[in-house]
Amino acid sequence: MKKIHQQQLINAIIWVGTAIAIAINPAKWMIPMIIGYFATASSLKLL
Repeated sequence: MKKIHQQQLINAIIWVGTAIAIAINPAKWMIPMIIGYFATASSLKLL
């Protein structure tokens, strides 16, 4: 598996999780967005 594909897969999983978290609790949508953003940023730095 190439690093680019692995990265896209990780990002997809992070953002699906973020979308589910927002769907469960729409009032607190900022928290999962921030977590998703930092998770994406940190996973980019790992490569």
